Amino acid sequence: MSACERERASYRFCLIGFYMVLTTGPVLVIRKVIMFCVNGCFNIHYLRQEGRRNIMLRKLIKVSCVTITVLFAFTALAGAEDLKPIKLVAPEMTGGRPLMEVLKDRKSMRNFAKTKLSDQTLSNLLWAAWGINRPEQNLHTAPSASNQQEIDVYVTLEKGLYLYEPKSHELKPVLAKDLRAATGTQPFVKNVPVNLVYVADHGKMYRNRGVPKETKKFYSAANVGYISQNVYLFCASEGLGTVVRGLVDRESLAKQMKLRSEQEVVLSQSVGYPKNPAKK
Repeated sequence: MSACERERASYRFCLIGFYMVLTTGPVLVIRKVIMFCVNGCFNIHYLRQEGRRNIMLRKLIKVSCVTITVLFAFTALAGAEDLKPIKLVAPEMTGGRPLMEVLKDRKSMRNFAKTKLSDQTLSNLLWAAWGINRPEQNLHTAPSASNQQEIDVYVTLEKGLYLYEPKSHELKPVLAKDLRAATGTQPFVKNVPVNLVYVADHGKMYRNRGVPKETKKFYSAANVGYISQNVYLFCASEGLGTVVRGLVDRESLAKQMKLRSEQEVVLSQSVGYPKNPAKK
């Protein structure tokens, strides 16, 4: 192949690379960029022998810079590229079963059906867990030590990962990937319709007050306990099943969720309909 033919082939490859950047997911894009770089290196090697290295090198650098810039831009957006915010329907704040009956029926279960929760049920669940019940004071359905409000409730669904925003009562997209299996080590978690992940953002706690990390972790664990109990009571009232789980590969899950260093996975909680509901 002559130098001109190799140069034309390189440009054709570049065009294909740009097309892949615009039309494929981030993993495939990375593969194409690697192929492009390898192809460019081979071309430079051959062109050195024909005295055209500098010209082709400059062209390859320009095209590579543009390609890498586009790659990073699309990769930054790829986490939630297919997800849109979900504005939850207004929660129902009346009704439900008497508290004493709910306490009697509260329990953990690990045998879930694959039936998805309705929009209304999901909205009620999240409001019961960590919704705002006193808007004028921005206070929640669960207590928070020193009112630090450092707990974030992430919602893993089949279509992706969301962050529950209590103020606007909506789900904000985080990652267009099914992370349910990563929220625990037990086999059943991958098929549960909803897995909640409780994340403590220690960066929000006691800013510039010199509070030890151990104290922050202690309070965060207590706050997650309050939220998870709200979920238990809601599920008992609504005929749902739930179990809070500590068997979580927290480091791996945090990486997949793209959490910051100040954020820490505390617990996960599965919610769904019982596979074999008790007969009344």
